[in-house]
Amino acid sequence: MSFEAASPASTPRRLLAPWAPTDERVGALPTRLDALHFTFTNRCNLRCVYCPQGSHPEEFHADVTPAFMTALLGYLRQFQVREASIGYYGEVLLVKGWEQHANAILDLGVRMSAVSNFSRVLTPSEVATFARFRQIMVSIDTHDPATLKAIRKAVDARTIVHNYHLLRAWCLRARRRAPELVWTGVLTDRVVAQLPDFVAYAASNGVRTLSFNVVAYFSGAPLGVRELIDLAGAELAAAAASVEEALALARRLRVAMTVQGLERLRARVAAAGADLSDTGVRVERTALQGTYTRADPGLPAGCTRLCNSPWAEAYLDPKGDVFSCCTRGIVMGRLQADTDLAAVLGNDAYRRLRQALYTGEGLDDDCRFCQIRPAVPVAMQQAQVTRRLLIAAGPGESGPLRYGLAVVVDRALALRGWIYDRSPESVRQAVRAVLRSLRGLARRRAEA
Repeated sequence: MSFEAASPASTPRRLLAPWAPTDERVGALPTRLDALHFTFTNRCNLRCVYCPQGSHPEEFHADVTPAFMTALLGYLRQFQVREASIGYYGEVLLVKGWEQHANAILDLGVRMSAVSNFSRVLTPSEVATFARFRQIMVSIDTHDPATLKAIRKAVDARTIVHNYHLLRAWCLRARRRAPELVWTGVLTDRVVAQLPDFVAYAASNGVRTLSFNVVAYFSGAPLGVRELIDLAGAELAAAAASVEEALALARRLRVAMTVQGLERLRARVAAAGADLSDTGVRVERTALQGTYTRADPGLPAGCTRLCNSPWAEAYLDPKGDVFSCCTRGIVMGRLQADTDLAAVLGNDAYRRLRQALYTGEGLDDDCRFCQIRPAVPVAMQQAQVTRRLLIAAGPGESGPLRYGLAVVVDRALALRGWIYDRSPESVRQAVRAVLRSLRGLARRRAEA
């Protein structure tokens, strides 16, 4: 797939190129953030075979404190944050009273999402709090109890499903729209044969979104599982066939399903397992959990990553460590009594990272070999950053014409990208959902 086909960038480049920001503006402290991500604890009870939890020294772990929450609420206001998420690492349900913290954030009007393993039955107050969330991502690799127990240890699919229906039932009774419930897992050789049945199981429970990530080989993790591209021969062919069957079934059942590394898997199969040139080389990288290795193709010449994370979001650890994204484990700074979030976001480390992503020069391995953000021509990333900075500055500083044009281009690209990423049937399904919502709104107004 060409870069132009992947994202409509040529028109935005022509329209916004005359207003490209200065180097100082590119690296500067953002005036607002789209999202803040944090965790109430970095402890987890599952002991997944591909995770290094349990191998960390005690000083690695921390739980949320009253001082952290006070500072967090201030940052949400200061940076006009619209979205917040909890649980990018660690399990929120381990923190007693976590729902009070979440409700304080929700009361600010911030939309929230969460990642949880749902490994125990939710209390009524937890169900009521989760019902206020925009999205909940539940970690589950398979519906088969024995396989799930072998991989994720302290979890049972039956408990996950029970919690899922507790939440949906609460919303039905309260006449509240349920949060988007996403099942997300790690795709390995241990679960791939069960994938088509898992898709059907998810659909039978009303789950409309599935997401699978590629496994990484973490230092200190027990493992005993393999990434699919590390298979060969009949094993590789069978695994790839199972993935394709699951994707086809998801389309038929109208389940949105994403599989990280799918194109690399297909390239590996097309090469009959003999050519690893499209799957990349193994590179040791640093993540929030520790160090790991993964085969990555890297960046083509003249490219950078299509990434706005250093301008748009931040990840906060309960110890006060600040990270630029969910996969890059380099600490960008630490929140302390004399160092707030603005000081960290405006420090030299952040300025260098923004400049490197903007120019494609000086990127470290964690960005060069990133599997989350696509590789794109530098001009495409610069067009995205230009739009963002013009919009963030507002019509007063950017000027009404530039601001209005940036907003129009940004919305048009978002709509086109949304349509491009979806099948025609899923687009029709979304349109029908909008029409149903409008009819329901009209009916409720008539009844009132």
